[in-house]
Amino acid sequence: AVEPLWRTDDIRTVSLVFLFLYSTINVGLSGLVVTYAKLDIFHMSDETVGWFLGVPWLVRAFSAAVIFPALLGTWTHYRGSDDVSIRAGSIIIVRVGATISCVIFALFGLATTSTTLFVLCSVEGLAAMWDSACSVLLSSLSQRDGCTATGELAGSSKSNQGGILGLRALLQTSMACVGPFVFNAVYAETLHWMMPFVFYML
Repeated sequence: AVEPLWRTDDIRTVSLVFLFLYSTINVGLSGLVVTYAKLDIFHMSDETVGWFLGVPWLVRAFSAAVIFPALLGTWTHYRGSDDVSIRAGSIIIVRVGATISCVIFALFGLATTSTTLFVLCSVEGLAAMWDSACSVLLSSLSQRDGCTATGELAGSSKSNQGGILGLRALLQTSMACVGPFVFNAVYAETLHWMMPFVFYML
């Protein structure tokens, strides 16, 4: 019998990691970047803010569509293309992406010009690879937990894949509501004594 997805430790662990990263990086802090950039010290016009939004998100798309497949492909080329190797490579990419975000957001406090802030945000966009890596991990784990003792896919494997997609959508939707509320509240309360404090919370 196939163990229900929500009862497997690996699925729960990856889901919690995705929950934490998505709530802090994607919807919590990223949503505050524009508000932070509009502070008087950066002197950004509306046109500058448009570029400020567009380029980092373009970098994010490039990271997810090009850099992540390239890194994972390089890893599997040297370590093998079996499921265990793919999961190991994905875990490393999640760690790399999360580290990039943590370091870059922490450096926001050192930004005193719009150019510095723009560069930091653009570099942080490279961290978007963690999102794709989490998706690969969840999908791979659902296939693994949908296998029989002989290694063949059980009949519930497609159901597992659907469950994973539903779980990911549930986590994204719930954190899209909770993340901005929490981080905007912290930002509003700490702005008067330390402007970048909310970015240090990550």
